[in-house]
Amino acid sequence: MDLPTTSRLYQAAIAAARFADQRLESRTRSDYSSSLRRFSSFCKSEGYPDPLKERFVELPVPRGNPARSAAITQILAGLSKSKKRERTPKRASPMSLLMLTKIITFLESNSMFNDTMRLWFSAVCSLSFYGMCRINEVLLMKKGDIQLGLKRKSRVDDSNIEFGCFTIRDRKTDHDPLASRTYSLHHLSNEERAAEALTFLDRWFTYARKKLHHTWRDSDYAFPSLTKVPRGASKKRRRKTGVLAGGYSFATVGIKWGSPMSDSNFTQVLNIIAEAAGISRNLLGDEIWLTSTVSVEAVHSTGSCLPLKIDGGH
Repeated sequence: MDLPTTSRLYQAAIAAARFADQRLESRTRSDYSSSLRRFSSFCKSEGYPDPLKERFVELPVPRGNPARSAAITQILAGLSKSKKRERTPKRASPMSLLMLTKIITFLESNSMFNDTMRLWFSAVCSLSFYGMCRINEVLLMKKGDIQLGLKRKSRVDDSNIEFGCFTIRDRKTDHDPLASRTYSLHHLSNEERAAEALTFLDRWFTYARKKLHHTWRDSDYAFPSLTKVPRGASKKRRRKTGVLAGGYSFATVGIKWGSPMSDSNFTQVLNIIAEAAGISRNLLGDEIWLTSTVSVEAVHSTGSCLPLKIDGGH
């Protein structure tokens, strides 16, 4: 190297060479030397000082990453979305009155359900939709929270109007965990028959008392846990309309008194039945997956079946 012997760089180069002689193999030293010479040639050709003769320090100028520009990001996001649309994932969808009608009709007409399953499930679905309830709010109701067979005089004539009421406790939207809300149950028009919880509740309670020989107490769960309920990978298996996954049947479903049913188990069964009833896509053609809040979302999106509030409400 063409450096003065008094240069600090010269002394450092000599020390490095001696160290390399002691530590590195000859082939490695040769590779390093050739790489250094190529780098020196590059610096000379590009107008930079020769690094073998002069120490040269230059602050880097940030230029950004061209792959992170807004245009590139938008293009990549668009390509990603277009690829995903080739196989649309199932998405949560609100329950509509038409969907509820299909489920109730399927329960009543299909022989794969016994009376226990048919009446229990119809009562839960209709009350959830009518009351704008989350599934767990209905599944945790006690028999004493539901009153049927109430009557009042009509304001039009002297006839009696039959109605009922139900109480929801510890609702998610209430700030006070001890607060409760009571709503009335009324008969609906024929077009809204599937949401007429008053009728379906009466059928379920009467069936449990007469056919299942259960003596109702106010502390009993109104909708106790179901037993012998078939479950499967309902999100993955494709089924024909009217046929359950794996040929399963709800013909042997029973009741486990004193034990509440979890909302996750109910949601899974709901989706199995909904898909077998022909409910698997929304109006946009997207595959849907019903969740534990389908009834709440349904009324927010359609405004159907608003119940009358009794205590301090409208």
